[in-house]
Amino acid sequence: MTFEEAKKRIERCRKLSTDEYNRYKDEFMKGAAFAYSNALAIFDGIDTDHELSRNPDTLTLKELAQELRKIFTFRYLTTSRGSDLLVLWKVKPRFIQGVREWYINDFTVDNFMLIDTAFLSSKLDLSEYRDADGNIDYSKCIVEVE
Repeated sequence: MTFEEAKKRIERCRKLSTDEYNRYKDEFMKGAAFAYSNALAIFDGIDTDHELSRNPDTLTLKELAQELRKIFTFRYLTTSRGSDLLVLWKVKPRFIQGVREWYINDFTVDNFMLIDTAFLSSKLDLSEYRDADGNIDYSKCIVEVE
């Protein structure tokens, strides 16, 4: 049973309970109708699927990494500085909090590649990396691909 099917089934039960109460003034049916109404209110408050609630014209960092992996050889994808740059890394970088950037000791051309997000055809969705205050925590904006 899908989420939507469950909601429809609870709605039918609520309607039947309400109809029974109106017809026979059965207090049990009144309570059942109330319980079903509360269940529907809870269901309406659930974010059922992050993928469905997200803008279809956006890509998550993981989705982007999977697509880029089809073209480039790299192990890690990171973003920082307001997500205007993406970096493909062959070795795992570490995040430096003071400058809010990803870093490796050996910055040779063979170890990383920069991509400007302005060239992406879809907007980058980093909402999964938001902290409690709603700000993007760039120290978590790293994806490992195989």
